Amino acid sequence: SQAPTEVGMQALPGGLEVYHELVRYHLNADLTPDEVHRMGLDRVAALEAEMAEIAAGLGFRDKAAFRRHLVEHSYCIARTADEVAARLT
Repeated sequence: SQAPTEVGMQALPGGLEVYHELVRYHLNADLTPDEVHRMGLDRVAALEAEMAEIAAGLGFRDKAAFRRHLVEHSYCIARTADEVAARLT
């Protein structure tokens, strides 16, 4: 027997329709998987733009330099929910 050439639910008979129904059910919204994906991409783009603005405001030349700083300085990263809460108060 040969391995399938496709992966995912769409490779199964009726799989695409089932996938669409699962998206609607779990999101409680009448959205297609493509619409949900587009919304996610738009949100990531907005967050990236916000991060670039914050980085520039802190004096970093670009997001890459800002990310390097965050990775190299562990005090910048909250490790627990309590640490997050403490930084918000």
